[in-house]
Amino acid sequence: MAQISNNRTQIINKLMRRFNLSQQQLIAVAAVVILAIVSAVVLIGIISAETSESFDRSHNQADSTQGVTVAENPQHTQEDNATDQPGADHKIKEASPQMMVHVDGAVKSPGLYALQMANPRVNDAIQIAGGLTEDANGQGINLAAPVEDGQKIYIPKKGEEPPPEIPQPEQNKSTSNKQTNTKRDKKTVVDINRATVEEFTKLHGVGEGLAQRIVADRQKNGPFKTTEDLMRVSGIGQKKFDQLKDNIRV
Repeated sequence: MAQISNNRTQIINKLMRRFNLSQQQLIAVAAVVILAIVSAVVLIGIISAETSESFDRSHNQADSTQGVTVAENPQHTQEDNATDQPGADHKIKEASPQMMVHVDGAVKSPGLYALQMANPRVNDAIQIAGGLTEDANGQGINLAAPVEDGQKIYIPKKGEEPPPEIPQPEQNKSTSNKQTNTKRDKKTVVDINRATVEEFTKLHGVGEGLAQRIVADRQKNGPFKTTEDLMRVSGIGQKKFDQLKDNIRV
């Protein structure tokens, strides 16, 4: 301990002689130096703390922003999944659809649907409507048949006969139509002044809408004097009349 004390005394004496300072002045200078060092250490600590706080704040904001994105993503996922649910977002939308069809009968979600695809088939329309029910009679349905805009696709139940509007294969359609026309040409003759809507629909090319217009015109304007008067009904021109003339009378 005495040796250490002597060394410290020698160092102080050397400093006093080197800088020409008294012992009190040397103590004052040492105090100023120590104070400066302490101040510097405190300042560095403050700056480090502020930097760390700023980093933490920025990191928390980034985490918060990321949390919002994650919260929004499930909602988008639910909306995207909703478009795959039958009878949901495939129905009429504000945007102009490529093709509109009416799917009815033994399907899980009957209704009016927009087919926004190229060359849609009957199977596409059925799948968008939720698929066939357990009691559907799919034997007479050509799932590969093309679908036309405004078409009604009716799926019969077991025990029902497929209605004529179910699409048929293109290669068989002309043959089937010829056979049907031949039967109608020989057997079906309708009195246009007495026939009901149901009887008019038995004529080839006459749907329920056209049959209703014929009956409504007859009730409003009186009986048809000649078969040609049928052309006064909206939707019946010369071509349509030529198809019907052999099967109608007054």
